[in-house]
Amino acid sequence: MKQNSNDPNFPPFPPPFFMPFYYASLSSLLVFYRVDAKILEPYLKGTGLKPAIFGDQGAVTLELQNYTGHSGQILETCNEIEFDILAYPVSREPNIPEMSLKEFVTAGDQTKNIGAFRVYVPCDNPFAIKAGKEIFGEPKFQTTFGFNVPSLNNPGVTTWTYSCFDPSYTQPEAGSKKKPAPQDVIYKLEADLNSMHAVPSNASPITLYSMLPGGELVGDKGNSGRLIGSRWEIHGLFDAYFPNKKTQRDVNLTIGKSSHPMRKDMEKILGKSPHAAAVRVYQSVPAAAENRAFYIDIE
Repeated sequence: MKQNSNDPNFPPFPPPFFMPFYYASLSSLLVFYRVDAKILEPYLKGTGLKPAIFGDQGAVTLELQNYTGHSGQILETCNEIEFDILAYPVSREPNIPEMSLKEFVTAGDQTKNIGAFRVYVPCDNPFAIKAGKEIFGEPKFQTTFGFNVPSLNNPGVTTWTYSCFDPSYTQPEAGSKKKPAPQDVIYKLEADLNSMHAVPSNASPITLYSMLPGGELVGDKGNSGRLIGSRWEIHGLFDAYFPNKKTQRDVNLTIGKSSHPMRKDMEKILGKSPHAAAVRVYQSVPAAAENRAFYIDIE
């Protein structure tokens, strides 16, 4: 796409950015929670969006993304989280399908009107923060994370564990046994999916919504800027999991004691003991592999 296009259908994007942005690798853990839609309405005020209803409830998502991007002169690595509300434009309400949350998780909304409205996007990469704010209007802020997640290069780890820290928290040096205090933590999530059966999920492309420019959350005072949408193409299938009453405890969200607004709004929206309704996992396949070395006799 030509940079700084004057086409009225597209918001301009500043240099040095080019679109689309190609991910070299992506690891994603996305957890869905059912929520009373009335709790979500203030967060969408002034956006032109309404909470999507699945059965008789709305839904929010919490996603950890670890990704890399090759950019010619640099190799970008990034960790970020999206705390989103599933919503749709009011102007397209006549075309919104009735569907269950399970149908949405496994196949997505084929009209692509139901999407994820970004409420908070903590991130640890300054370049990704700048791009997210200026191109996609993301309410993105810089912070740090702690995580240990399944990977081909992390054998033996089969559960997902990660924490999102308060921006004021300084992580200790490697090897330190010092642990963060409750006030240093926005939230911690632990997911053991081994007791659940995975089903394939073909939700791509994923619709994402934000307010441009800068889309900062201002709750019931309304949101500034103009509503924009984008599509996120995932080049592969997700694995979807649906916890039942017995396995709900295997996806454990603990909200911390940080004073950050994200922590406060998470507790307001999700409550103190949220139960996951669904989980979706994506991990891109490796591009190459180098195997173990071996000795060679030279005599």
